[in-house]
Formats: sequence, C-alpha cells, structure tokens
Amino acid sequence: MRWKLISSRRGSAAWKGVGPATSIALKAGQGEGDPITSREIAVAERMPGHSPLIASGRTETTSWLITPWHDGPSTWDVLHTVRTPVIFFAVPQWDRWPPGPA
Repeated sequence: MRWKLISSRRGSAAWKGVGPATSIALKAGQGEGDPITSREIAVAERMPGHSPLIASGRTETTSWLITPWHDGPSTWDVLHTVRTPVIFFAVPQWDRWPPGPA
C-alpha cells in the first residue's frame, strides 16, 4: 500500500492508500479533530443499507476510520457554494420608503 497525505489541518488528517486492487481513505482526528472524526464514524455506522466503514477505532484522544476511496471532487469543493456569503447589493433607505419623489 502506498500512502499519500491529502489533508492535515486543525487536528484532522486524511491519507489516500493505493494498493494493487483498491484504494482506501484513512482519516484520523486528534485533539480538536477527534470529535469531528468521531461524529463521522457515528454517522457512517448508522447509514441505511450498509456502512461505508471498512474499519474504525477510538481512544480517549484519537478517532480514526478507513473507507473506500472515491475519485471525484472533495466535499470541501462540492459544498463551496453554501459557504460563500450572500451579498445584497440593494438595501432600501428606510427614511425614504416607499421610494419615489421626496
């Protein structure tokens, strides 16, 4: 298995493991990243049909999980539009409402 670090920030890290027959994702959270990774494990365990988890584990300070690797855009990229603030260009002047001649 060859490993490549994909992301490492705020206590969470993700690696892509490439083997002869398959690719997997290994995610680990420690410190600030532990509750986020723990929640991801809990949600994956409750997915209807089947869990995408190959393996997972927890200690007092660290959570980790292994899932199949899926090629495509990251969830960070896909969810970009919901993180982008909405800018309102026209704000009414309440002292001149309704608009019209003064």
